[in-house]
Amino acid sequence: MLTVKSVAFDPAGKYVATPGDNPAVCVWCTFDDWGLEKQIYSSKGIFCSKKKSIESILIDNSNRVDIAIFSELNLSKNTPKIKNYFQFCKLSSRKFHGIGIFCQNYLQGQIMRVPEEDPELELVHIVIKSTIPYLNIIAVYLDCEKKTTEDQDKTERVLNKLKSKVQSIIETGQSCVLLGDFN
Repeated sequence: MLTVKSVAFDPAGKYVATPGDNPAVCVWCTFDDWGLEKQIYSSKGIFCSKKKSIESILIDNSNRVDIAIFSELNLSKNTPKIKNYFQFCKLSSRKFHGIGIFCQNYLQGQIMRVPEEDPELELVHIVIKSTIPYLNIIAVYLDCEKKTTEDQDKTERVLNKLKSKVQSIIETGQSCVLLGDFN
């Protein structure tokens, strides 16, 4: 069984891109019985760097991907600048960490980042203000591996914080999409 590592979608709901454990990124056409539109394989050299991977997904599909979420950025500084996109990132020096939301430039002024002050929550939270109700998108990377009792306690604490954050959004009458990597 393969694991989907990230999901990128267009707000119109016509296309979804899913990179995973296999060496390909799949672009799915949701309006045609989830037919596979395109596969991008690592043998083409795009996965040799994170920036090339992101560029390949976004630029090759720029007419289809308005908002994309990527996890495991593996960047501690200098987020990649992608033509026609602006981004909100939570960077980390830890291996296989870091998360980002990349948005097409035409969405500037419609999207606001919600700051996260809790260092235990590795997430990026944005609000799309041009929707009714407002749409909150939370991209999250959570360490949920329970190796020790201390890990179990931390996992429960972090999950409760995340649940509380989502619940507080829903209680205000806003919409919420939670996407991410829950190891």
